[in-house]
Amino acid sequence: MGESAMDAKARELALESESYSRLLCKTGDSCTIKASEDIQDSYGRILITSGTVFKTGTTEKIVKHKLLKPIEESVSIAEMIDGEDLITFFDQFMAETPELLKLKEISKFHYSWREHCVLTNDYPLLQQKLTVMRQNLPKMFGTAVVSSWFCAEIAGRLQLSRKQQFDACLSGLINDIGMLHIDPKLYQHGSKLTNEEWRALQGHTVVSQKIAERCYGVSQDVCLAVLQHHERFDGTGYPRGDYGEQLGQMGQIVALTDTFNAMYRNTYLPKGRGLRDMLPPLKVMAGGYRPEVHQALIQFLNEADIGNRSALKVSAAAEFSQRLISKQRQMIATHKVFSELLDYLKIQAAKSSLVEKVSLAFEHLTDTLNRAGLLDTHCLSWLLEPGLELTNDDCREIEDLSLMISEIGWQLIQFRRLLETAKAKQQFNEATLQVLNDCLERISKI
Repeated sequence: MGESAMDAKARELALESESYSRLLCKTGDSCTIKASEDIQDSYGRILITSGTVFKTGTTEKIVKHKLLKPIEESVSIAEMIDGEDLITFFDQFMAETPELLKLKEISKFHYSWREHCVLTNDYPLLQQKLTVMRQNLPKMFGTAVVSSWFCAEIAGRLQLSRKQQFDACLSGLINDIGMLHIDPKLYQHGSKLTNEEWRALQGHTVVSQKIAERCYGVSQDVCLAVLQHHERFDGTGYPRGDYGEQLGQMGQIVALTDTFNAMYRNTYLPKGRGLRDMLPPLKVMAGGYRPEVHQALIQFLNEADIGNRSALKVSAAAEFSQRLISKQRQMIATHKVFSELLDYLKIQAAKSSLVEKVSLAFEHLTDTLNRAGLLDTHCLSWLLEPGLELTNDDCREIEDLSLMISEIGWQLIQFRRLLETAKAKQQFNEATLQVLNDCLERISKI
């Protein structure tokens, strides 16, 4: 099979990237980076002599030229991150996040993970990438380290071999190194991405794979897991929309732990929420991941003493309930339009694989909604009963429903994005396109 356009672009970004060169030079302001050899342009002209120390000002000498070889092959970093640094960072993060210590206490594979971290010293190119990530994208680096720990734990609980546990750990650690080669405007974007920008951002998975493939000794399982870490079991992921048994188990381990940790560290912790609050959205996500992987994470969380406390106070529950009922009604209205649209598309665009995948994912989501009773407009009517005195247990239930509805809203946004992608690729005839546009317009007004 020939190389796809995305593969070709990813290979180019992995080998030569202005974005990575800028981040590398910026890293030189915090630690010593030197040219380990003469850096030459594609014509053999010397741009930077061997031994030159990199600073931010070095950038312009590099990015204006096509280089003879990738910049990372021509530099050395004196204080490059190693396995002990990964362990130290993790221990510090755990100390600052007491709730996670409860998971560490019941972990069956923590000490194996520490040994895996030391083995990462065998891959200097990956150490370089992680060093640059730590200096320039500290949140992403933190998520990577914690995800690697979860990956090793889940792989162990699934009774994978020692080698596979290491591969899971490494995959969780490096899955986002391709982001270093992507224009930072795409992941620091404050507004909605265009379809073209979204496709460019998706390319980071392929870039990560290409970098991993260049590291001697990195297994094909790791390369595949890195590529597939944004794929979903129901086919709604990227970059290729693979699904079901097309997806490797290791890639699914990385996908779930990466999503879990990004949500927990970047969204839930800053809002004062805890691990217990992660269970409702995880329940909604079930259709997106291999069942045994999803169940292993849920079991791990349930084994820990994460409590049942709700952040919602009884005194604020009544007002919160009113907003929840409004969110539910919006969700039901949006779900209804999607349902009508997909019923139409399954007839008029039956040959579209993307429509098939979105329909399957939508069916999984609908099953979850039905089991939770959230498609019933009266399921929250008890909150409107006059004179109702809510308890702490009621607050926990109300908050769980709110967290589920928020995750459902996010998934519906993803479905819309997928359909807009199909529209951009001109997969529909004119009549079908008109129906699609009308429905998307109705959804935007809900």
